[in-house]
This record gives sequence, structure tokens and C-alpha cells, in this order.
Amino acid sequence: MSVTWDESKHPRDKIGRWTAAGGEASGDQAQSPDEYSDEDQAKHRAAMSKIAAARDTINDAAEQIKAKMAELAQLQKTLEKQVAAIEAAHEKVAEIADEYGLDYETADDDFNSAASDLASEIENTLDSLKESHKQLKKHA
Repeated sequence: MSVTWDESKHPRDKIGRWTAAGGEASGDQAQSPDEYSDEDQAKHRAAMSKIAAARDTINDAAEQIKAKMAELAQLQKTLEKQVAAIEAAHEKVAEIADEYGLDYETADDDFNSAASDLASEIENTLDSLKESHKQLKKHA
């Protein structure tokens, strides 16, 4: 047995919603949430509350990230300063060794290189985080 759809038995209003009244009798589209049914108004308010709460949480997280960014910037400066201090100390040791005709080979080249790379990565990360944070604040 095959059933065919008879649109005339399933009327819709102007915007395509099902209606028992049929055709245009059910009214126009709502102009604001105040015109929603009580149940839909409650759903709307609940959803909007969730949006507001999520936005607040995101803004709080963004502020925490901003504080961590300041900490990272300080750590980057510390790394750069200490790498420079190690390099200066190695130069001093090399000068003293040279006075005695000795060759001084540092074992810290890989360490210093890794520390410098880390400082550079922190700088790149901070640049990216700053831009993302700026965009978030722009749209808040």
C-alpha cells in the first residue's frame, strides 16, 4: 500500500511552519524573542545565558593566558641573558687558556644552541599568542 502526500491536508503559514489554521491565518514571522511562545522564550533565555557564560569563561581564560604570556616573556629574557652569560664566560676561559697555549673547546655549544632555539620559539609563540589575544579582544 502506497501513501501519497497531500499538502492540502498539511497547511503551512507564510514562512513555512506547520499550522492547524492553514495558509496565512497563523500570522507572520516573530520580530523578536518576546513574540516567541513562553516555552521557546525560556529556551531562548537559557541558550543566551549559556552563550554569555561561555563568553565570560573565554574572556577569563584570555586574561589568564595574557598573564602567562608575561611570564613567558620574562623567561625568554632570562634564557637570552643566561645564554649570553655562558658565552661570555666561555670566551673568558678561552682567553685564559690561550695565554697558556691551550686550546679551549666548549662542551656547551649544543646546550647554548638549544637554549637559544628555545628562546626563539618562545618569541614566536608569544607573537602568535599576542595576535590571537588581540583578535579575541577585538570581537569581545
